Amino acid sequence: MKKQILLVALLLSSKAFSQSFTTSNEPQVGSNVSMYVLDTATVDLANIKGNGVTWDYSTISIADSTIKNKISVIDPKTTKYTSDFKNAKTAITIEKFLTTYFTSDANQRTSLGYYLPTKDYGDVKAIYNLNQEITQQYPTFKLNDKINDDFGGTLYYTIASIPINTPMAGKSTSEVDGFGNLKIGKSTEFKDITRYHIFDSINATVNVTTPFPLGEVNSTVIRNQYEYYDLKNSNLPIFVHTTFTIKAKNQQYNFTFPSKSVLSKYYGFEKGTASTIQLKSNTFIIAPNPTKESILISGLTERAIIRIIDQSGKEIKNITSTQGQESIDLNGIEDGIYFISIETNSFKEIQKIEKN
Repeated sequence: MKKQILLVALLLSSKAFSQSFTTSNEPQVGSNVSMYVLDTATVDLANIKGNGVTWDYSTISIADSTIKNKISVIDPKTTKYTSDFKNAKTAITIEKFLTTYFTSDANQRTSLGYYLPTKDYGDVKAIYNLNQEITQQYPTFKLNDKINDDFGGTLYYTIASIPINTPMAGKSTSEVDGFGNLKIGKSTEFKDITRYHIFDSINATVNVTTPFPLGEVNSTVIRNQYEYYDLKNSNLPIFVHTTFTIKAKNQQYNFTFPSKSVLSKYYGFEKGTASTIQLKSNTFIIAPNPTKESILISGLTERAIIRIIDQSGKEIKNITSTQGQESIDLNGIEDGIYFISIETNSFKEIQKIEKN
């Protein structure tokens, strides 16, 4: 019997006629549904839980777009890293985003790990090859049921151009935390929705010596995911809200790099429509890039803390901006690659710049 808690559980499915997750509503290979990219600043409504609640995303403005992602249940043997997850029975993937590997029996559903393609860290791959993660317990996993679980395995990623392969351990909490109604946009409301929540973090320590002598670096990968299910009608979530964050620190520096391209996306599905949607992004514009002397950050809509960080994690500049744009002088800073961290009350983004 393994201890309890870690890392990603993705999209558990359901084709049941109940409010509970059971062996009869396990995901089936071949199931899929279209998902839509939403504004990265969308809140997660974490405090809305319990029986008879309403999750209100009615303020989301929906517009026609050509961007659409698909969530699919697939055969693990057809995936990129099938050899790393040999015992998986199913894999659930969000197109261009996240693939999670599962197996199950009459007593529980477990995750064998996942991989996440990122712009800044290569393929972040967590393999639970020592201690797998329990994500649901059977015969039923219902409202207010909760699992705390420990896990262990190997973490792969790239930091400062260095491939990392290191043992990792972590903890997770998975639960059915709400049942009620879900409002999406001005005209769509789903009734009798079950929300599944998983929060997991993994920790690993690696000795980084090149190209920067950072010494021991402690890294944490954090995932916080909410999945909304219409269990009477669908074997996949109708709405998913997920956040990934990678943190790393040594004795001198702390640095957090949520990747703009992948790690802070939120996905939703509007039932009964064939069109796709994309919400207006809250992404900041940094120009020119590359630059010789200065950069102009535009698109700021609220008070922002702007940090310039070098590749070792050292903070070079720290500026608080209260206007719509900010010009930053880079004279006196050595040529090279830097990270620009922009953080407001509702949004955080990291972008790379090059000074030459």
